[in-house]
Amino acid sequence: MKLKIRPFKKVLLYYIIIPVTAFFAVILFSFSLLLTKVIQDNTLRQTQELSATVQNGVDEALLYMDALSKDIAGSPSIQQAFSELSGANGEDMTAQLASLTDSILPMLSRQGAGVQVQLYQVDNGVFSAGAYHGYEAYQTSFKYWYDVVMVKNGEMHISVPYEDKRLSEAISLPPDTLYVSLLRTFFDENGKPLGIVEIQQLYTSIYQDVIELETGDGHRLMIFDNYGYKMVPRNYENDNYYYQFSYRITQNKPYEITSEETGRRELIQTIKSDFSEQSFVFVLDKNTILEPVYKYQILFVALSMLFIAILVGLLFYTAHIVSDPIRKIQRQIAEFDLKDQTDETAVTSTKVEELNNLSAAFSDMKEKLNDSMSRLLLAQSQEMQSRMLLLQNQINPHFLYNSLAVIAVMAEEGMREEIVATCDAMADILRYLSA
Repeated sequence: MKLKIRPFKKVLLYYIIIPVTAFFAVILFSFSLLLTKVIQDNTLRQTQELSATVQNGVDEALLYMDALSKDIAGSPSIQQAFSELSGANGEDMTAQLASLTDSILPMLSRQGAGVQVQLYQVDNGVFSAGAYHGYEAYQTSFKYWYDVVMVKNGEMHISVPYEDKRLSEAISLPPDTLYVSLLRTFFDENGKPLGIVEIQQLYTSIYQDVIELETGDGHRLMIFDNYGYKMVPRNYENDNYYYQFSYRITQNKPYEITSEETGRRELIQTIKSDFSEQSFVFVLDKNTILEPVYKYQILFVALSMLFIAILVGLLFYTAHIVSDPIRKIQRQIAEFDLKDQTDETAVTSTKVEELNNLSAAFSDMKEKLNDSMSRLLLAQSQEMQSRMLLLQNQINPHFLYNSLAVIAVMAEEGMREEIVATCDAMADILRYLSA
């Protein structure tokens, strides 16, 4: 089987450049995976901590409202005064309202948990204290939250954000100012529902930390109530799109989706408050998270290509230094002819000492071969001449003797013409041998 010999440059390509390129590719892939995991884990941990901080801030504001609501609902004096409102009129009504106001306002100002308190009778009236005071007939069952609050049987309920122009006017705020209410049913000493207590607070006071949170990097924090209504931010696009994924997410295990709006990959991480039952959903733009990885990959590829280009240049320069002199020596060997004694072999000059030594050794070998061939040819010529002389010395006596004997016989026979021809031939032979 004939061995296939590759050119030196192909050997460099197959055994150095390709393996080095593969090595850099493996390094890039492995380190990218590691860097992706580290950055993603760190980002998720930071956003989880941020979500927990925001949740604690929101829960703290709601806790103040809840404490005020419980204090009002559990106050015997408030329960008594409120229960007597239904049948009161005239001076009795005024006395009861004053009693309620005097009881509620200190609580409201002391805890700073709200800007307004509303006490709704189960069916036909509402008492107000705080920014404005008074009592008015009102069909409580018309409120959208009425059924939910009554079903919760004394447990708190947090309303969705809403506008209250009357309250905004009373505290000199724009009419589109938003409020959030904490509501619960309160009962008399026999466990019979007396009404519903509502603590109203500014929306910005509860969710200030979230409103001020501007990541500026494509990330978003949204808050949903237990019914999937988006509390923050106050826009109405895709209210339930992200909330539906919060049920699939477990703590510290984000859910990855492709956004319907942008088509970009997003990570959804959620924390649910045990107190308010609100879900804090952090939506992370994965491309933004992994931007350092992409920059590293671009930098690594650029540096790798630069390194490989330099390596290729050095290798091909080395190949040029090594292979070109070898080709010259190979050509000299191919053109070497022992018959041509005038050919002089020039020593190939290279930057590689070993190749210079090889070229000099070949030139020396060629000169020695030429010298040996010259001596051999001379020896052969001298040997041939010696043999010819020996043969000449051996043949002269016998030849002359035999030739003379033949001429004598031809003379006896009278062969005159033959004798003349024989003598001429014999003269030619002796002339040649004597030359």
